[in-house]
Amino acid sequence: MLPQIADLPVAVRKPLVERTVDLLNTLEQSGEQDPLLLLELANAWRG
Repeated sequence: MLPQIADLPVAVRKPLVERTVDLLNTLEQSGEQDPLLLLELANAWRG
């Protein structure tokens, strides 16, 4: 998702990026052990 918003103004991108990071942190801290979810998290953090 993040590459798709690269051309948006910073004022629009900033809250989207912050919310994305918050969601990823929440999923990461949940202790979830689903291999598919963990792969998605790894790919999301990798960018």
